[in-house]
Amino acid sequence: MVIWDYEVPAAAKSVGWAVVVNNVEALRISLGIDYFRAAGLAGAGAVVRAVASQTILGWTGLLGDDDQWGGMGVGIHEWVGRLGLGK
Repeated sequence: MVIWDYEVPAAAKSVGWAVVVNNVEALRISLGIDYFRAAGLAGAGAVVRAVASQTILGWTGLLGDDDQWGGMGVGIHEWVGRLGLGK
């Protein structure tokens, strides 16, 4: 999601959901559990990842003011600009 620039937000969401479904299936097969538990583990992992990334980006000052918990972005445009990688 960070590598490719999607013109259509629906494409980004579709890829995101495909990753979630893949993670649930991988957990179900690897751990030999049902879909409900696998989805719970995948959801817990997503929450931990979101909290950790928001916390770390906040500590480093890379989290934009408008990129708080509700947005899909995590200050990535500002981060890219600070690294001098912008267009």
